[in-house]
Amino acid sequence: MPAAIRTHAADGGNAQLGKQVTWAAPRHNSQVHPSEPNALVPLPNAMVADGIEIKMCLDSQIHIGSGDSSFDYLSYIARSVIHGLPSSAYLIVTDRNVAKFHLTSLEAAFQAVIEEANVRISSKVSTYIMPSGEGTKTRETKADMEDWMLASGLTRDTVVIALGGGVVGDLVGFVAATYMRSVRLCHVPTTLLAMVDSSIGGKVAVDTPLGKNMIGAFHPAKHIFVFPHFLVTLPAREVANGMAEVIKTAAIRDSTMFRLLASSAPDVWQAFKDVKDASGTCMLESRLHLLQSFIASSIAIKSDIVNADPKELTGTRNLVNFGHTIGHAIESLLLPEALHGEAIAVGMCLEARIAVTKGHLTASELRSLRDCLKAYNLPTSLLDFAKQHRCCLHLRKGRLQVQRQRVQVPFLPQEGPRLNGSPALDRNGTLSSCESLDRAPRMEM
Repeated sequence: MPAAIRTHAADGGNAQLGKQVTWAAPRHNSQVHPSEPNALVPLPNAMVADGIEIKMCLDSQIHIGSGDSSFDYLSYIARSVIHGLPSSAYLIVTDRNVAKFHLTSLEAAFQAVIEEANVRISSKVSTYIMPSGEGTKTRETKADMEDWMLASGLTRDTVVIALGGGVVGDLVGFVAATYMRSVRLCHVPTTLLAMVDSSIGGKVAVDTPLGKNMIGAFHPAKHIFVFPHFLVTLPAREVANGMAEVIKTAAIRDSTMFRLLASSAPDVWQAFKDVKDASGTCMLESRLHLLQSFIASSIAIKSDIVNADPKELTGTRNLVNFGHTIGHAIESLLLPEALHGEAIAVGMCLEARIAVTKGHLTASELRSLRDCLKAYNLPTSLLDFAKQHRCCLHLRKGRLQVQRQRVQVPFLPQEGPRLNGSPALDRNGTLSSCESLDRAPRMEM
């Protein structure tokens, strides 16, 4: 029997039965055995299209697109998943905000690839629409999705595709990690933050009242598709939100990239203005290349660090947590006012200020960090938030949560010896945050 495309809205919408389709999955062969549903079929050379750069992080193939408006990136995604991960069922999960912009077109791409194949194996393609917002990244939302998957008869060979930003990727990834003791996962990040950070490295989790990302797993995606086309619909504040992680990556590892980021802010902002003014057509080539280089460099740096310490056992991966110890506390206490990148920007400045007071970082380096963040419209202190008095009060109430941790402050790359791609952990200072955090809300930054 041919399977159906079924759409389910998690927030009370009725399931809809779509067009019935049957697709031809490649027959299982020596590369993929039915008893090994997590196996990955290497992409045929013909499917590595011009302009697509493929990087590896753990077991993930990261496909970085060029942004060329003539390139059918949705078909590329569908072909890569269907031919690379044979399955009887594909589940596309997104939230209500992203669904309005991208779900229909991605469904159509999967359907087109399915229909053009020779009929050999029946398969179903389903979609699940979850509520939007950080507040939905909970164990309850995860349970709702898992119950729906079980009721829908999805088996262990299911491939789950997370279409959206960091919240979707984190929650859906955690579902994939635990559903029937793990199913295969693909990420299609639609925000800059998810492209350069949350989709890379295999961390998946949900939030609890006691903290962010406290319940989770390591479950790397098989494919991660990073295409600038999705950024067309991104609001300016979300662009800045993602740039915070790009700046963080440069600050811990790449001095040349850090200086270029600081001087290129006007061109990056203009790139997004160009693409919106042109109604979704390609950005100017020079500015597009600049933005892509930042995205690709951030992914490469994080991938190198993650590959060296996949599960945070040696301390190397703590480098990418610069700004996050204090930043996560701020984010948890100020939701929904503060976005992740905004909280991390403040966290970086406060952690760097601690390093200055301890003599491990210069005041000039701190100013460089602040200036770069400000160039991308990011806050550098709690005073930058509109409700500053409430912020200070809440931070003091949450102080003990932060005091139980220790802040690792990676040094910003200097004009002298470069980090040259090595972790250089001997240049890091591990500092107690207790005494400085009390003063942090009153700092002039």
